[in-house]
Amino acid sequence: MSRSVDIFIGSRKPFSEFVAEWQRLTGLSVNKVGGGDNTFHEHCDGEMSVLLLNHDLENDRELDLERYPVQMSIRSVRIADPAARQVKHWQLASELFSRLQQAKAYPLLLVDDLQQCILRYSPNLPEGASNGRPLQTSEADGK
Repeated sequence: MSRSVDIFIGSRKPFSEFVAEWQRLTGLSVNKVGGGDNTFHEHCDGEMSVLLLNHDLENDRELDLERYPVQMSIRSVRIADPAARQVKHWQLASELFSRLQQAKAYPLLLVDDLQQCILRYSPNLPEGASNGRPLQTSEADGK
């Protein structure tokens, strides 16, 4: 099974409104896939896929996922080399997290393989309080 990097977003907007805003904030376009309860939006550039969906995951350890109803899952599509795949995962995740963070509109969680919280961001913290720092690829690789 392929590893994923996920960003959970604390948006309370109707999903269709959030998707339109997400496209504006990230500069990526998405295609709607499926219908009904199985609807998600996907951006795919041939190497990487970004899925945007409302999730039904429950809280798990320090991952309070229920507070972040929107899941952005980043996966590789056609990168055979595991090391190259991991670098691309983290580069894209860091870029998208940063773009959403700059909007100062949503709480965010960056999560590795649905197991470990790597970075949290809250737009409601007082000025000067720590929200973490941008993730470096070497940190994600465990180096």
